[in-house]
Amino acid sequence: YFGGRVELFKRGRQKTYSYDVNSMYLSIMRDCLLPDMATAKYMKKPPVNWKKYLNDYLGIWSIRIKSPEHIHIPVLPVRLGGKLKFPTGEFDGVWCSVEILEALKQGYKIIEVRNFIYYRQAKHYFKDYALFVWKKRKEYKAAKNKGMDILVKRLGNALYGKFAQRNGSGYFGRLADYPHQLPDRVKFFEYAGQTWVQIEGEKTPAKFEFPAISAFITSYGRIMLYKALNAHSDTAIYCDTDGIKLTKPAEHLDVGNELGQWGSELEGEPVMYRRPKLYGDKRKGVPKRAELVSRTSHNEVWKFQKPLREKEAIKRGLTPNVWVEVLKHLEFADDKRSWIKNVSTPINYNDNLS
Repeated sequence: YFGGRVELFKRGRQKTYSYDVNSMYLSIMRDCLLPDMATAKYMKKPPVNWKKYLNDYLGIWSIRIKSPEHIHIPVLPVRLGGKLKFPTGEFDGVWCSVEILEALKQGYKIIEVRNFIYYRQAKHYFKDYALFVWKKRKEYKAAKNKGMDILVKRLGNALYGKFAQRNGSGYFGRLADYPHQLPDRVKFFEYAGQTWVQIEGEKTPAKFEFPAISAFITSYGRIMLYKALNAHSDTAIYCDTDGIKLTKPAEHLDVGNELGQWGSELEGEPVMYRRPKLYGDKRKGVPKRAELVSRTSHNEVWKFQKPLREKEAIKRGLTPNVWVEVLKHLEFADDKRSWIKNVSTPINYNDNLS
C-alpha cells in the first residue's frame, strides 16, 4: 500500500502551467474495477501459465523486475530510506497488477515471480457513492456553501483510506492510571511531581480493514499521474499525488471541470522549485504565519509560534498548551532523483538479491 507520487524533475525558476485532477481518488472509485475480497486466492508457487493470471485478473504480485536502462520517468515505486522513490534497475517488490501491466508496456521485464494473490472477481464498489458525492459538491459550490462542500469532499477522500486503517494499541499517561502490568519496554517521564509512561503498542487492523482496496486505488492514481507525466516528459517540472506542473501548456490532458478531468491551476506564471514539497510559497510543515529567518543556496530557516501538545510538553518537561517558538530548518537537497545542475534523472537501484 504505497502513497502518492511526489517528484521534482526540474529545479530553479520555471514558467509553470499547473494541472490537478478533479477529485482523483473519487474518480477512480467511480471508474475503476476493484477486487472482490471474497474471491481472493493465494498462489504460493506460481504456475507455468502465470501470465494468464496477470493479464486476466486483478492481483497483488511479489516479483523481481528489471526496468529499461534509459527511461526518464520510471513506473514502479520502491520504498527506500523511508521515502517513495521511482528508480531504474533490477529489484524485488510487491505491486498491484495494474501497475505491473503498465510497467511491462513501458519495457520492464519480469525476472521472476515469487508468489501472488489473484481475485477471481472485481466490482465497481463505489460508483454510485462517488457520483453522489460529486453531485453534492457541485450543488454546494453553486450555493456558495463552502463548509458543506469541504465536508462532502472529506467524505469522498477519506473513504478509500478507511480500508487500510490500523488502530494504535499504545499508551501514554500517568503511571498511576495504567490498568495493566507494565511490559518489559517502557519510557518513563517525571512531570509535575508524577511519573508518566509511554508504551509503544502495535498497530492492529480495523474490523473493516481490506487494504487491497486502498492499495488498488492509489495504484490507479499513480498510473493516471504517470501517463500524464510520460505524455509530457520533456516539459514536466513536478508532480504531487494528483497534479502535474509543466513548462508549457498541456497537449495530452482532458482539461475541464468535471470529475476526473484535469483542472487548470496556473498558466505561465514563474515559480521557484527547490525540492519536493518546497516550491513557490509552499513549505511542508511551515504555517503561513511563519517568518523567514534566513535563506542560503542550501536551506531555509523559518520561525513561528505553536502550542505544545500534552505528550510533547511532558516529554520535554514543559507546560502543555503554552505557545512556544519553533525554528524549522528546510534543506534543499533532493535524494529522490539524481541531479546535474537543475535537471534530474532517475536514481539507479539494484538490491542484488538472487
